[in-house]
Amino acid sequence: MKVVGWIRFQSVLKKYQCLLPIYLLTLFINFIKFYLKLTYFVIIQNKLLKMFKKLLKLWKDPVWSKVIAASIIAISTVIWTLISAKINDTNFQTA
Repeated sequence: MKVVGWIRFQSVLKKYQCLLPIYLLTLFINFIKFYLKLTYFVIIQNKLLKMFKKLLKLWKDPVWSKVIAASIIAISTVIWTLISAKINDTNFQTA
């Protein structure tokens, strides 16, 4: 059974021999794309981790924690106003 499978594989290989380099090239390109996506994800993850550590360091400071909290409240208020303006079909100033 295994010999028949190997003979079939060899016949297919001979038949599509000209396509083998193209197949290997596409396989290599797909591997490189996957590796680059994985590397890009790790880089982004490291940057986010560094930003989070800086934010945590600032949050422990009594003054900067109040500034960050006020900016979070201000941003959430603006987002809430934008959403309510879209729902009520009004502009941002009247909402």
